[in-house]
This record gives sequence, structure tokens and C-alpha cells, in this order.
Amino acid sequence: MKMNLPVVDVEYPIGDDAIIVSKTDAKGRISYVNDDFVEASGFTTEELLNKPHNIVRHPDMPEEGFADLWVTLKSGKPWTGAVKNRRKNGEYYWVLATASPIWDNGEITGYMSVRTRLPSELRCEAETVYAQIRERKPCKYRLDAGMLHRRSFSDRFTVFTGTLKARLTMLVASLMIFTLVTGVIGIFAAEEADSHLRKVYSDRTVPLSELFVINDRMQANVLNLYGAAANGLAGKPLSGVEAGVNKNAALINQNWERYMATYLTTEEKGIADSYTQKRRDFLDSGLKPGLALLSAGRFEDLSRHLTEKVQPLFEAAKQDAERLVALQVDVANAEYEEAQRNFAISTVVTVGTLFVAFVLGALLGLLTIRAVSRPAAQLVDLMAKIAKGSFNNRVMVERDDEIGIAFAIFRRCKPGSALTGKYRNRKRDTDWHALRG
Repeated sequence: MKMNLPVVDVEYPIGDDAIIVSKTDAKGRISYVNDDFVEASGFTTEELLNKPHNIVRHPDMPEEGFADLWVTLKSGKPWTGAVKNRRKNGEYYWVLATASPIWDNGEITGYMSVRTRLPSELRCEAETVYAQIRERKPCKYRLDAGMLHRRSFSDRFTVFTGTLKARLTMLVASLMIFTLVTGVIGIFAAEEADSHLRKVYSDRTVPLSELFVINDRMQANVLNLYGAAANGLAGKPLSGVEAGVNKNAALINQNWERYMATYLTTEEKGIADSYTQKRRDFLDSGLKPGLALLSAGRFEDLSRHLTEKVQPLFEAAKQDAERLVALQVDVANAEYEEAQRNFAISTVVTVGTLFVAFVLGALLGLLTIRAVSRPAAQLVDLMAKIAKGSFNNRVMVERDDEIGIAFAIFRRCKPGSALTGKYRNRKRDTDWHALRG
């Protein structure tokens, strides 16, 4: 790491309104600096341009911080953290730096950094942690994209090492079972969601479209007759009106048959029966007499018949159609709420299963590590003593797994080292000396 010297223990204050900006190319060479950067660094613009950005690096900054910086930036993510920089005259200043990659045509072509004054509480924390990292001391914090995160208890169980076969088998089997359970829950939830979606589409959305089409065709018939009456009174030629009305009526029957073929609730069936009768009245008492008046050329009577008879019949049928539409929406909403409830339940069960799996995995891992590390430490200590010429060693062993067997083998191979304790098995406790020769 570049070591910029000399340094003096004098801080250069950064103002609250200072915004220090710089840009570099992909290799970290400075391509732009603003006036605040020049003022804070103590260098001139000419001394900064085309120079590596580490020209302002302070020796107190740990290598790990910059390693975290470059890993973050090269992955295409922004980095934000506390930075201690060095001025040209050796003074220092603290800043809160945010560095981001500059993209061009999908590639990183450089980096931009914006710095502001670092709050005092963050500075105290950064000074302490950076010193511990720099001096390779145990640290309760870890660097992640520049931010200092306090290590959690779960960090100790990210990797399982040094375990026994039986305990590993139990650990893996437990995790596999929980994985299987989670997968089954996910498949069940997906099937439930698919079922609700099918019901909403096939039993609600499709019938809803049929109702709209029926209403539109009925209204079109009314309008066609109104238009025919107006054209007849104006002496304009009429053609195709009756054929168009009859065609619409036939298509309406087909739409209604498709609607009735879908799943109907009890309430929906009652409204549908009422709507069927009103549609029949609209056709028999409204349209057909209207077509007869049209054929006879009685346009004034047709106009009056449309106003006094056809329109009220259409409105009456339309009211039932609107009730059916509202019911479709209500049932679809009920299906949606049921799907939401099922999703919430499956989510809770899945999260609960994952949580139990995590806790169990962590616990088994901890127990397995302890089961190996403690006797392994005893074994290392014993071998160290033997290496020093001490053969009269006594070690307490209370195990009947691979570690206990290893101690027994070791005793047989190394006469003169006396192992004492109890050897536990499923039937009885035997004195360790019974295992000798």
C-alpha cells in the first residue's frame, strides 16, 4: 500500500458546506477535482490531475478498507464510509466519502467520489475500529461496502468445520428435512395460488366478459331500432336492420349459454334465473313487436314502442346484469382475499420452518464444533507434552465416539501415557484401565 509521508498530527477542519468531488478513470487516475478538493488536499489542480487517487491516502487508513472499497466498486455497487486523508503538508482531514462507478455502454469507465464532513460520532467509531484492524487486533466490527457493522452471534456459524461424521450426518439430514418441508410448503402455496387464479379467471373474469358482451349487444339492438325509426320518419332507406337485430339476439343466446356453463353460486343462480326471464321479456315483448312495427312501416308507433316498452325492459334486464357483475366482482375479491390469507399462512409457516432450521442448524453446528475442538485441544496438549519428553500424562476422557476411540488407539501406540476416566457405552460404564493391552 502506498505510504504517503511525512504526516503531522494536525487536523484540517472540513466545513459543513464543503462538498469535495473527484473523478478517476478505471485505473484510479484522477481526471477531475473541484475547488473544495483542491483546497482540502493542499495540492494544486495540476499536481492532482492524472495522478493516482492514493496521492491523498493517509497511512492510518487500513489496507482492508481500500480492499473493501475496490471489491465493492468493481462489483458495480456504491461504497460509503469514513476516510482519513492526508494533505500535501502532512496534515489530515476526516470525510464521509461516497464512491460510485461511472458506467458507459454497460461498462465501468471510471469512478466518482463525493465527500462531506464526517460527523463526530462516526469519526470516533472509525478511529477505534480502523486502529484495531490496522494493528490486527480482534475487532467486533466488519467492513461491508464501507459501512462498519457490529459482528453478530450468527457470524460464528457461517461455516461448519472440524466435525464428526455422526454429527455431520445429523446436521445435514436435519437441514435436508427442513429444506424438503420448505419446498413442499412452497409447492402447496403455489398450487393454492394457481387454483385461486384459475377460479378468478375461468369462473369470474370470463363470465364477466360474457355479461358485458350481452349487455352491449342488447343495447346495440335498441339503438339499431331507434336509428331505424328515425331514418324511417326521415324517409331514408332501411336495410339490414332486422337481420342485424336477429343476429345479435342469436349471439346473445350463445354468450348466455357459455355464462351458464360456468360455476354459479346459489345467489348467482337466483339472479341468473331472473335475468333469463327479463331477457326473454325484452326479446318477446320488446324487440319482436318492434321488428313487426318496423316491417309494417309504422315508424311513429315504433318510436313510441321503443320509449315506452323496449327501453324499460332493457333497463330492467340491465339491473340484473349489473347485479351479476357486482356479484362476480365480490366473489373474485373473496377469492383474492382467500389467496392472500393462504399466502400469509404459508409465508408464516415457511418463515417459521426456516427459522427453526436455522436455529437447529446453528445449535447442531455449535455442539459439533465443541465436541471436536475441546478433545482436539486436549490431544494437542498431550502430544506437546510427549514431544517434551513427558510420558506420565493423565487426561480425563468421557466419550464413546471417534474422539474417545482415537484416545484409546493413541494410548495403545504410546505406552507410558496413562489415560484415566470413564468410557461410556450403551450397556455399562467400564474403567478406562480395562482397555489396556
